[in-house]
Amino acid sequence: DGTPVLGNVELKGRALMLAVTSAERAKRGTALINDALAGLVGSPLTTIETVEQAMAARAEGLTSSEPAPAIAPEVATPLIHA
Repeated sequence: DGTPVLGNVELKGRALMLAVTSAERAKRGTALINDALAGLVGSPLTTIETVEQAMAARAEGLTSSEPAPAIAPEVATPLIHA
């Protein structure tokens, strides 16, 4: 219908993922999500992937929608509780 798409939001397990194509859209999307879900989500974990990194990941058969490598429980647990 011609409505601009600023990004994609996906719920994966207990993680809400926002994928955008610019830092400005990330800032705007994060603010919209924080306003809409006030108190229901914690501080975002942000990753930036360059075009070159995305192309290399695709060549290796990976996509940005795949989960990041597992984090050891002894590292993840304090972060989640914080």
